[in-house]
Amino acid sequence: MKTLLLTLIAGLSCSACYAPQVRLPLPATFPVISGATPVPGRSVGLSAELADGLRGPELGRGEVRGAGITVGLDDRFSLGYVYQETSDVDSGVTLHVGVHHGRVKMRLGQLFGPTSEVAVHAAFGSSEHVVPGVQDDGLHTWDLAVPVELLLSGRPGAGGGAARASVFLGPRIVLEQYDDRVRPDQSFHIVLPGVVGGFHLSAGHLELFIESTLAAVPRNSYLGVPSGGKLMVMPAFGAQLRLGAPFDWAGHDGR
Repeated sequence: MKTLLLTLIAGLSCSACYAPQVRLPLPATFPVISGATPVPGRSVGLSAELADGLRGPELGRGEVRGAGITVGLDDRFSLGYVYQETSDVDSGVTLHVGVHHGRVKMRLGQLFGPTSEVAVHAAFGSSEHVVPGVQDDGLHTWDLAVPVELLLSGRPGAGGGAARASVFLGPRIVLEQYDDRVRPDQSFHIVLPGVVGGFHLSAGHLELFIESTLAAVPRNSYLGVPSGGKLMVMPAFGAQLRLGAPFDWAGHDGR
């Protein structure tokens, strides 16, 4: 019995450590941009996100989950970091690919009246996966958007406990550089122009975002198999727990 128990423990340990030596596609993500207000305003926020992305040189759709932290400065800037991850199952083992994602937002002002905000959102993503003799891939993305956000309900000068709803829309462009160091001739660079829009709900200390990006995906070919060449809708969902006061819509006098 003792020998059987030791054998079982050893078998479970080996299966937990086993990772299939397979190629995993790296994701070019379209995460939430969080509208045009610099959430969390002038405090700190903790976020959870779910979004779609383009996976690998095949440009297939994939789901990406993430969590991060964002700091707001004087209702003007926000700076954040999100760690995102995709999952694949091979031979009964779940494998993950991580993406490091940094972002910054600068509010430009109330260019269309006191219930509007315009901002510039910029982000950088990086991912890599190495399996000796099978895969040595690296991916970098650069993301730029200029959203316009309009307040639909809730008074601009309302206190932190008041619920507010707004919508936003603006152009978005993502640049992707995919490096295949095992097959260098399969490396590629693409430009993904599009439009991003969504809904923003602020209630208490919670900020919710429901967004979609309509992206034009150019044609690509991997090992002779074509992909892309179409429009794709990339949905994204985000929730942020804000530790301080919300963005002050009324505190800028048009600035």
